[in-house]
Amino acid sequence: MNDGRSHSGLASSRLAWQESDGRSHSGLAPCRLARQEPEIGEKRSASPPQSSVPAPPAFDREIPPSQRSGGAPGLRQATADKQGFRQATADKQGLRQATAGKQGCGGRSVAGVIPARWGSTRFPGKSLAPLLGKPLIRHVIERARLAKTLDLLLVATDDERIARAAEEAGCEAVMTRPDHPSGTDRLAEALAGTDAEIAVNIQGDEPLIEPALIDRLAETLLADSAWDMATAATPIRDDAEMNDPSAVKVVWDRTGCALYFSRAPIPFARDGGVAADGRWRHVGVYAYRRAFLDAFVAAEPAPLERIEKLEQLRALHLGARIAVLTTRDRGIGVDTPDDLRAAERLLGEEEGMRKDY
Repeated sequence: MNDGRSHSGLASSRLAWQESDGRSHSGLAPCRLARQEPEIGEKRSASPPQSSVPAPPAFDREIPPSQRSGGAPGLRQATADKQGFRQATADKQGLRQATAGKQGCGGRSVAGVIPARWGSTRFPGKSLAPLLGKPLIRHVIERARLAKTLDLLLVATDDERIARAAEEAGCEAVMTRPDHPSGTDRLAEALAGTDAEIAVNIQGDEPLIEPALIDRLAETLLADSAWDMATAATPIRDDAEMNDPSAVKVVWDRTGCALYFSRAPIPFARDGGVAADGRWRHVGVYAYRRAFLDAFVAAEPAPLERIEKLEQLRALHLGARIAVLTTRDRGIGVDTPDDLRAAERLLGEEEGMRKDY
C-alpha cells in the first residue's frame, strides 16, 4: 500500500528506536504476562467468554473505597502571568532531581501525563466543566495520584486556565504548543527535559480512571523490556457495541501482543451467528517506553491509521509490540455535556459507596 511518501524517514526513525534501547525487534521471543489475582474479600465476577485466543493477564483489582477520592472545594479563580503557570506547587527542578536520583539507584522513572486541551470540538473547555463541585481535570488528577508507580505527574495543556486549575490541584502543569494533532504528541513535548523512561498517557476526560490500571500498565513495561507499549481491553457487552464504529475492537496473539485494532467488528464470524469468542473493546489508555514514544511521534501517520483514524495503528505499522491487559474498567470519556451528567451520576454512586464502607 502506497501512501504517496518516501519511507526512508520511517526506516530511520525505526532504526533509531531500535538502537536507542539496545535491542532489535525482529526476533523477540514470546513472553507471557503475569496473572493478577483479586484481593482477599473481593467478589469475583463471571468469567468473560472463553476464546480460542487466550486472554492476557486477569482482570485488575477494584480500588478499595477508602482510597477513592472525595469532594473538594471548587476551582478558585486566580490571576497569574504565564510564567507563574509554569511553576508547579512542588518545585519543578526538585522533581527532576528526584527522578534522576531514582534512576541513579537502579530504578527506572515513570511519568504520568494528562493531556488536556481547551478546543474540544464537541465540548470546548470540558477540562474545567464543574463535576461535583470541582473541575473535571481535578478529578483526573486526584485519581492518577492514587497510582503507586508514578514518580512524576504532569498536566500537558495549551491553555493557561487549565494550567492554573492543575496547579491549584497541586499538579505540575506544562504549557505545550496549541497545534498538536493528538494527545500523544502533546505528551511527548511535555516530557522534554525529563528523564522518565516510561510514560503513561492518562486521558484528561476520564474522571473515573482506575489507579490500579495505571499501575498495571507501567509495571508491564518495567517487568519486561520486550514490550514497547501497553494498553487495555474490556469485554464487549452486546452486539450493538460490537457493531458500533465508535467502540474500537482489538485482537491479540497467544502472548497478549496486539494484532490489530479496528472500528469494524473483529473477529468476524464467517459462518454467521454471534462471534462469542474474542470480543474485546479497546480502552484508550497507554503506557509507552520512552525510546519508542519518540520514534512514534517522529513518524508520519501510517496508511491504515489514515483509513481507520486510529493512531495506535501507526505503532503496529512501526513494528511495535503492544501488550494488551484485560480490565473491568470500561472508562467514561467525557465528550459531551450528557457524558458529564453520566459521570456525575457514577461518581455520586461511588461517593455513596465510600461513605457506606
